Amino acid sequence: VKVIFEAVSSSATTDSTTSNDDGSFAIGLNDGIYLVHFSKSGYIPYTLPNSFTYAGGSYTISDVTLVLGSIIEVSGRVKGNWSSNFQYRVVDDINVTADDTLVIEAGTNILFMGEYIFEVSGSLIAVGTEEDSIYFTSGQPQRQAGDWQGIKLLESSDYDHALSRVITLQYCDVSFGGNDMPMFYDYKSFNLENLVDSDSNIDQDIFPKVNIYNCHFYNSGSQLFWSGFSRVNIENSTFDGYRSGEAIDIHYAWYANFSNNKVLWSDGVSDYQGLFEFDIYSSSHGYQISKKLEIKNNFFKTRYENGEIYN
Repeated sequence: VKVIFEAVSSSATTDSTTSNDDGSFAIGLNDGIYLVHFSKSGYIPYTLPNSFTYAGGSYTISDVTLVLGSIIEVSGRVKGNWSSNFQYRVVDDINVTADDTLVIEAGTNILFMGEYIFEVSGSLIAVGTEEDSIYFTSGQPQRQAGDWQGIKLLESSDYDHALSRVITLQYCDVSFGGNDMPMFYDYKSFNLENLVDSDSNIDQDIFPKVNIYNCHFYNSGSQLFWSGFSRVNIENSTFDGYRSGEAIDIHYAWYANFSNNKVLWSDGVSDYQGLFEFDIYSSSHGYQISKKLEIKNNFFKTRYENGEIYN
């Protein structure tokens, strides 16, 4: 295994070594701050999540296990199946077009290498497991909230398009995004106002929903989750670590079920930032938009010790 110590501070000097058969290695370094990278042909490279400071003496780095696989860089139009045998590195904006479907297997890692956005006009099926989550996160060695933009669901163009779409995230871990937009942004994906006539007798329940199950959204530079004029089903998920706006914001949903979730206050957030907002009435439309809004069995943790809300 090749081990690279990349200089971060001015006093440090980039250097590298190769491990022995048993994985051990030794290297002499100048004092300073380093990023530590591990790589081997046929395996997915790994970088320690925090910088390493060397100031003389001897140090032991915790064991690192590389995973079989390789890297695929992606940009532009994406579709088909993404396998856990690869690490997907997003090197420009990506999008699933209206006629396409992207299926992401359990255990797959998607790393955004810059301030890029993931737009979805078609179908997105990302189903992990309790043991093997799917990760959408920053690809930076030292991750920070706002490293990438987020996942944005675009509006269905017409009745048939809406009926054909599947949007499901289960056991997904979404983090370190939210650069100038909510980290998960459902922009009218199932806006019935533009899909059926106002006097139509069509049963709204025939239309799909945005389904979020057992997911974790955290460390966003702005809101964690925003949905407007859509149909959403959010269950057994956790939301924490946001820097502006509300953690959860659901506006004028045609249907919304928010059940068995945890929404937690974040350190560093202003006293005046809201924890959650659910709007059911639109003054601009002059009527109640939400046909069904169900909020039950959730836990909301506010800034103060007594700020716990169960419903």
